[in-house]
Amino acid sequence: MYTRSTFFTFYLLAGCALVGVQAHAGPAGSVRVKKGATLEEAVRALSASVPGVVVADVSAVDARLGEALTAAPVSEALQQISSDYDRCCIRRGNCVVLQRRYSHPDEDAGVETEELRLTAAEMYRLIRPFTPRLRAGRATNAAHDGFAASVTAAQQERMRRGGLAFAELTPDQQAVWRDITAQRAYDEAERELRRTSLLMEAWRETVMEEFRSASGRLTQTIYRFPDPASPQGRDAIQINIARPDRRTPRPLRPEVETRPALERPKGFLGTTWRLPAAEMDLAGLVRRWTEGDAPPLEIPVYARKRRIRIASGGSRRDVLLALADLWGWAISREKDGFRLGRPRLAAARDPFDLHQKLGAAVPPALAHMVAVPGEGGGTDRIGGQMDRVFAAAERVAGPDWKRVDVTRLDEENQNRLANQLVREQLRKGWSRRGRSDAPNPAYVSPERGFLTLSGPLGPGLHPTLMFWVHDANGKREGGWGFAVGTGQTVR
Repeated sequence: MYTRSTFFTFYLLAGCALVGVQAHAGPAGSVRVKKGATLEEAVRALSASVPGVVVADVSAVDARLGEALTAAPVSEALQQISSDYDRCCIRRGNCVVLQRRYSHPDEDAGVETEELRLTAAEMYRLIRPFTPRLRAGRATNAAHDGFAASVTAAQQERMRRGGLAFAELTPDQQAVWRDITAQRAYDEAERELRRTSLLMEAWRETVMEEFRSASGRLTQTIYRFPDPASPQGRDAIQINIARPDRRTPRPLRPEVETRPALERPKGFLGTTWRLPAAEMDLAGLVRRWTEGDAPPLEIPVYARKRRIRIASGGSRRDVLLALADLWGWAISREKDGFRLGRPRLAAARDPFDLHQKLGAAVPPALAHMVAVPGEGGGTDRIGGQMDRVFAAAERVAGPDWKRVDVTRLDEENQNRLANQLVREQLRKGWSRRGRSDAPNPAYVSPERGFLTLSGPLGPGLHPTLMFWVHDANGKREGGWGFAVGTGQTVR
């Protein structure tokens, strides 16, 4: 599902330089699980059929298997496990990873506040060098209209009769169009990721305010935080209140992803590490790792309490790689041992590299939360999380609260609120462009495109000017445009 899979495979291989790639047999055998089984029982059953590692992060929801699995192939079993336990299932060689998708209203908050802060800072650092010269507003509208005014009669005729290739524009027109598309590609994303980074860096100075309609209904909350570049010294994010979706929830679609298997490494990482199926926290797993004379394993301090269900008959590297796939982390060799944590991402070389690295910077849990409104119970998850935040605000500021410092909330609800704010910001600044395999070619490959007009240009006329990119087979890959003289964009 995520663009991160290809990138992380590359990162783990090239960045860590620990192993090579080799075709490897996938999980074999069959799975037997009774109807109504818990996730713990499903992990134990999978581990009997999967010779490597099976790992799942522990859920706050007591999900159960809807129908029994009777001698089901692993591939078939994972389809049902994905739907019934609300998991994204990842298969890599002899390992299976079960990621939570955070669709259920009662699922816990999500990512630790510290990892949210690191994510926001990383994404803004990556996108900042791509800040466009044009910004939204009058300058962009003037550029749109100026480009339309520069179109000659001959060019207009071509645009209305099949299309005018980008290469047929004059050098000046090409330069203006590149500025226009850069604004379209990066302006909103850069602005919203900057806001998110500032919000999380100044979390202890953030204030939550309510906004009610004339009828007294709470319809929106506003979050104010320091912004040194603002004339007022502060900026704000506004979030509409999600209301429960009263429709019958759609069944969650199964989500099973296959990633490249890796050759078993030599040396310490290649040694078998047997772990009977059990629940433990990450700190406990590290303690087991370091038993005997094993080299140290460094993990993020904020993640030490993460709880997992794990069973292993594979190598030590299989265990690390399964955890890396579970949380979007990377493995690296350190001076005295190993490190398991967020990937270290270098500056992006070009728009395509930026697209991959922005995806790699987002933890899978957060990426799943960004996708929640389109799945299952719709807004139930979001509304349920925010109802808990508002209840916490009432406890510290009274039922008629108007304004409250977020640090007055208890830690759990601060974390719940931070997850929802970052989720909402990524929906604005990343999700529409970040969850496909490649960036929109109409934004980053104008040399491959052509322009069309829906009607003649002239005073008082507002035809739609579109830019399209097709693949080698003539299939449309991407496009966008604007209504001339209106300031309205079209997709």
